[in-house]
Amino acid sequence: MPLPSGVEQLTGNDQATQDKRVALLNGLNVLFLGMPNLPGMSGSLYEKNEALVATGANIWAVFNSEEDELYKFLQCGEKKLFPKSMFADLMSDDVYVQAENVKKAAAEAGVTFDGVFSPYENMMTVVGACAEVMGLPGNIVSAYLTARDKHTAREVLRKAGIATPASARVSTVEDIDQACKDVGFPMIVKPTAGAGSQGVYIARSESEVKGLVTKLLDEISGNAFLSYNPGVSDGGIVCEEFLEGDETDVDCLLSPGEGNKAVYRNVCDNGPCVPPFFVENRENAPSLLPDDAQTQLKDYAESCLRAFGFTVGCFHVECMWTKKGPRLIEVNPRMGGGPVPQFHMDAYGVDMYLNFFLALCDIPINPPLPKEPLCTLVSYWIASPTTGTLNSLDFLEKVKAHPKCISAAPNFKVGDKVKGVDKSVPDVLGAFMLKYTYAERVQAVKEGEELGESLEFDITPEEKAPRRPSRRMSLLEPQDLVDNN
Repeated sequence: MPLPSGVEQLTGNDQATQDKRVALLNGLNVLFLGMPNLPGMSGSLYEKNEALVATGANIWAVFNSEEDELYKFLQCGEKKLFPKSMFADLMSDDVYVQAENVKKAAAEAGVTFDGVFSPYENMMTVVGACAEVMGLPGNIVSAYLTARDKHTAREVLRKAGIATPASARVSTVEDIDQACKDVGFPMIVKPTAGAGSQGVYIARSESEVKGLVTKLLDEISGNAFLSYNPGVSDGGIVCEEFLEGDETDVDCLLSPGEGNKAVYRNVCDNGPCVPPFFVENRENAPSLLPDDAQTQLKDYAESCLRAFGFTVGCFHVECMWTKKGPRLIEVNPRMGGGPVPQFHMDAYGVDMYLNFFLALCDIPINPPLPKEPLCTLVSYWIASPTTGTLNSLDFLEKVKAHPKCISAAPNFKVGDKVKGVDKSVPDVLGAFMLKYTYAERVQAVKEGEELGESLEFDITPEEKAPRRPSRRMSLLEPQDLVDNN
């Protein structure tokens, strides 16, 4: 169903205009690309998709096969999440092959589609290819491919004259010597197309790099989330300059229409990572950085998006605020995960997921904004200090008793085996969120960190704990993951 004429005029940032934009979704046929090998969907993401279905959009979910766990989870219970499903081979490394498979499935369904969408980072290259092959609105494929390949992203920024950390690609151990010369120490070693904090390490010597490269190549081959990267032909490793500073998330919305304006840009802070690993344990919004620093971060993030070739959509741009100014960590061409959607909804009144969907349906976006942030939110991920058996969840009782606590939930049950920071990347035992007024933002972050650091845990140490999946991935929450051990 084509959009009516005059839709390009719906650019106001008032609630009445926003309601008109949302009303245009009613009757549109939209493809929702599921991700193969994904065992489920978090409750928060499920609710967001329920809200999309409630707009009246005819959403057809695309799965690799009827054996997909995600298909069974969403469509085979007492209630289907999406009105319709179809199947297409989504296992090719070639995004255009996948797109042709989706196009064929759409033709067999006898439906003319108006848009293609996915919340999953690993599927965004396929979203771009489907848009191109099927003549649907969206971004060019090369923009998504650049974002997914962290080394290519650095090269594109360098060519555009945009400051970026030194980097080198490592496909085999033979590439290590040159990478060490090009990047120097200390350096970050991580998958070229990773997700969240999975497989991110710091190396201070060539021998450490060699050990990490061998470890990562093995991890990538045995991890469905790290190894499934359509369009990224080299599923290898990137070595990058280590950045010191304040880690931030710059979330942006680019609107369809003349000029593809950035209609929303805001900064959230990430707290210090759990040493020696790169697992965040605190996030907050609004940012506590000075206004000038936030403005530079927003401008820099948008310049990165433009350099990659993006024109529409929702973007989670991870940046480091350094002594030399902003530097890119990575561009994620989708909504931020974890607490980020709630940050923007509660603090700024912006539904990032809905606006993401509108933009990829070629409907202008320009969400209404308050004059100042509506509140301060602090989210804390509780990392396990010890590898062993979890004997109690009493640590959450202290959190729930805090007067500013609005949520606190465990990720594990009593008796579960957990990984601790003593031996590996730690499991996240649970999470909590505190809510304050905007005026209390400095106090909020201070009290959130103090509360998290004061928690005590009852864990029986084990000499060797079984390996478990990482608990910190973009858009994949603990309940999305299945432990087969």
